[in-house]
Amino acid sequence: MTESTRVPTKTSRLLVLAAVGTALAVATTVAWSAGLDKRTAQIERALPGRALFALPAAAPTDVARGYLRARGRSEFVLASLSVVRAAAGTNGLTHLRFEQDVDGLEVYGAYFKGAVNQRGELVHAIDRLAGVSRPTPARVDAAAALQAAMARVHPAESASFRRIGAVGNVTTFDGGAFFHGAPTVTAVAVPKDDGSLARGWLVETWTARDNLLHHTLVDGDGSVLAVEKRTANDSYNVFIEDPSKGPQTLVDGPTPDPSRGGRSRVSSRCFPPRASGPGSSRA
Repeated sequence: MTESTRVPTKTSRLLVLAAVGTALAVATTVAWSAGLDKRTAQIERALPGRALFALPAAAPTDVARGYLRARGRSEFVLASLSVVRAAAGTNGLTHLRFEQDVDGLEVYGAYFKGAVNQRGELVHAIDRLAGVSRPTPARVDAAAALQAAMARVHPAESASFRRIGAVGNVTTFDGGAFFHGAPTVTAVAVPKDDGSLARGWLVETWTARDNLLHHTLVDGDGSVLAVEKRTANDSYNVFIEDPSKGPQTLVDGPTPDPSRGGRSRVSSRCFPPRASGPGSSRA
């Protein structure tokens, strides 16, 4: 007997394509439904006379990387780290801060801080690193992210924006007299609560009249994930005029600039290697 072969009809093929399209749409919706990863940092302190991890005679940065490796962090995570601070402190300690970069994007909110003594011992560690995966592409651009941020932090203001230019991941806009400094939108990698990464935007707006400096994190679908009011959170020891005309003064908000009536722009850096393939995650 010859087994008959059923040839798919045009209708059946269309049904299959429709089912595939529906599955892809659902998968995309699920990817964007994940919220911002709000895990608290893991903090470890060594007992007096003890160490969390030790590599005698090694550089402090190598000690920190050894600690992370021993705690199960993958080589993909270690390769994504860059040292942004290595400063000598009291009692011979070296204080380190690492930040994370994936696919050329700083990972928002990701960092590692550690203190290493002169014996090559890590005695204090704060780990807020993200797993490494290829970020989901954004569906909105920098201009749309800026509009979304404005709708959240200044809903009554109908500002219009003109793109000035872009340097690296930072796009600058002219927003008119409402702003003290030109609004900027920085492309970042957003860590999600499902362990994935997504391309998003960190928007900085600083008003002229009320001196309000906001950092607004916008997801790749245009939704606002977080808002930080930096003006109230930052404080600095500054010379109001110059070092020869008085002592430093502790001030809140953006660093004062005499040429701008005592205010100036605060440089923003999100607190932020490639994965081997789409969707892969490396802890």
